[in-house]
Amino acid sequence: MANGGLLSGRRVLVVEDEWPSATELAMAVEEAGAVVVGPAPSIDTALVLISKEDGLDSAIMDINLRGEMAFAVADALTLKGVPFVFATGYGPACIPPQYHRIPRWEKPIDAANIARGLMNFPLRTAAGRQDPSPDVAEAFDRNFVLASLSAADRRLLVNALEPIDLPARVVLEAPANRQTRYCYFLSSGVASATITDVKRESIEIGMIGREGYTGSSAIIGQERPARRAVMQVPGKGVRISQDLIVRHADSSPTLMRALARSASAFAEQIARTALATARYRLEQRVARWVLMLADRADSETLPVTHETIGLMLGVRRAGVTNALHELSSRGCIASERRTIRVIDREALKLASGGCYDEPAHFSPR
Repeated sequence: MANGGLLSGRRVLVVEDEWPSATELAMAVEEAGAVVVGPAPSIDTALVLISKEDGLDSAIMDINLRGEMAFAVADALTLKGVPFVFATGYGPACIPPQYHRIPRWEKPIDAANIARGLMNFPLRTAAGRQDPSPDVAEAFDRNFVLASLSAADRRLLVNALEPIDLPARVVLEAPANRQTRYCYFLSSGVASATITDVKRESIEIGMIGREGYTGSSAIIGQERPARRAVMQVPGKGVRISQDLIVRHADSSPTLMRALARSASAFAEQIARTALATARYRLEQRVARWVLMLADRADSETLPVTHETIGLMLGVRRAGVTNALHELSSRGCIASERRTIRVIDREALKLASGGCYDEPAHFSPR
């Protein structure tokens, strides 16, 4: 047998209602050295097996069981951190967006390729946890919300987090836009959260870097967020569908607290931005804005223009240029073409006149 031993030591759940197909899948898995759990011919049977089995390494599932779409099984596997593939005759149009990245094996399946396909999934550790991909591991290390999670909460999320590059100007969140129904956890880069009035004029209400995440409105049950989040400084991170993370949070009070704690910190930032807008001079607001961007960009060199700052603060570009010239003359910054460089951070803090608060919540613990 060419595939003998490739899956040695692994436990593979087979979810299939057509007995010939289930038998072929089970035989191919067994010939590769794995232990077959099932086959499960129905949604209820699959859910029972998933709840009872703590050592599942992977699963192969059809998406239609006895005439019913079986995405409840996919949800249960995801919640338990078990990677899986779809073995189906249905096309990708039938698969919900949160599962578009799941491998789809089209029937009839070549038994010789089954073991090789399942080998792409990392072997679960003795603790029943998937080793994350390098990009997901980096997100758990660098994003302060993810870094604060318990081992149990990490296991809930690890297989549902999708690594993603985030170039400048990409939209992460927008009112009533189903295409942005994800929560994004940044490892690097900075997003601007803005709000738009009836004249379609926008102003920034806050920034999001690796201290937080986007999509927090979904956690508190707000179906239609008022704000828009767009990448200001390019970076990367991970994302998860809002529907799925809400289900995870509903099942884990500790995860809910971590998400709520970050959302509360962002709400405080919005309040302080409102105070700065109402009570402080433009030069002080510009100093605060530059400091906040530097905090989240992890850099003293910032790829921004005078026009961008004006748009974010809701003021004319000429006013921003005058403010930056004044800050430059004091030795706080160097304003160069399409770049602002922080020269003296302490002097810049003094120039903010007290409207900049050191980000005490910038801690992963």
